[in-house]
Amino acid sequence: MKPITFIHTADLHLGSPLKSIGDVSETLQSKLHNATFDALCRIIDAALSNDVDFVLFSGDVYDLESRSIRASRVLAEELSRLKEADIPAYIIAGNHDPLSRNSGHVVELPDNVHVFDTEAETVEFIKDGDLAARILGQSYRSSSDSRKMYSHFTAPDTSVWNIGMLHTALDPKNNNYVPCNIDDLKSKSDIHYWALGHIHDRRILHKENPVIAYPGIPQGRDTGETGEKGCFLVELLPNQQPKLTLVPTASILWDVRKLNINIGDGEPPKTLNELKRLFRTEIEKLRSGDSEDSVAGRIIRWHLTGKGDIHEKLVENRSEASEDITETLRREFGELDPFIWTESVHIRTGKPVPPLDELAGQSELFGDIQSVMEEMKTDKELTEFDDILGEIWETDGDYEDPDYEKFIMDEETLQTMISEAGQRIVESLLERRNNS
Repeated sequence: MKPITFIHTADLHLGSPLKSIGDVSETLQSKLHNATFDALCRIIDAALSNDVDFVLFSGDVYDLESRSIRASRVLAEELSRLKEADIPAYIIAGNHDPLSRNSGHVVELPDNVHVFDTEAETVEFIKDGDLAARILGQSYRSSSDSRKMYSHFTAPDTSVWNIGMLHTALDPKNNNYVPCNIDDLKSKSDIHYWALGHIHDRRILHKENPVIAYPGIPQGRDTGETGEKGCFLVELLPNQQPKLTLVPTASILWDVRKLNINIGDGEPPKTLNELKRLFRTEIEKLRSGDSEDSVAGRIIRWHLTGKGDIHEKLVENRSEASEDITETLRREFGELDPFIWTESVHIRTGKPVPPLDELAGQSELFGDIQSVMEEMKTDKELTEFDDILGEIWETDGDYEDPDYEKFIMDEETLQTMISEAGQRIVESLLERRNNS
């Protein structure tokens, strides 16, 4: 086998707008509008700088079945850069950009690009005059596809690298997005690497023969797609462990951060101005931690937590307080380079109360509350309750576009609910005692 190096990317959703984040300047609006195109440019830059053998696009290159003119033009221009370097590209269509009768590339793609048909195909990759790899792929024919595509991916032998391209939810019960599971892919012993698309989180599900990997979305579009985004630089070497390296491609990062008003050794803020200074300090820490070649910007949803006297002031008019903090942070940091834009501030603070340990030592009642809470946190029946409730909120929805605003029951959430319930009971009892 010859060593090969390639880029594995998926789910570019070219032209997809990033979520609205408020009244932004023309400069910032332009960055948001161009973010998915910038990610494509960075993918091609990585392919050229690493002199890869080829580039794989595992579905949903476009955001819609009706390809936009700009998206088609930019894709053709970027793929032409690969053509100039004699680097082929291989594309499968996903559920967002299926190859239906009325779909097609508005702008003709260069001849170094192979778009897989809606029936399984095998394309040979020649390197230095010899067969070095086979690319097996199949495109969606509509916005959902229930075919078990993987079963039609069969290579004649394993004398060269065989790479399968599949756009799938990897869920055998989901007939919308090519039903299969990890074991199904492992069973195809003639495939060395599964280049998957559809799931927007980066995942390496199996690290050795066969490698099974999702590169994730190259550019996050809302707070459901937080953190560093990119593509995989893949190196397949004979008799060696495959090497997958993340290449960052996002020009804008989405972030959800907690800010506890009790942070540090000093007193919690008592006024709105002091609270804003706390936000400024946290933002400056973020900016100082970014490298010189860091992303162009960061969009943050803040969750303000902790307990202190300022809680009463904040909850008197929660909405106005949140908007005032948001506007101040946008004005001070939203136009910097790199910018840090506050999407919103969610106030989750509470009244200051003595620690439960301290109260338990003073009162048998609080001691009983503490005991009940500890028992609940380790109760096996509650653990099973957690599992049951978790299934209630599990859906067969679109795994590529998770809604992080919905309520998901898991172990951490259950423990948090128990703690918060106990805290509310303590607060209520203390308030009644003080008013009696």
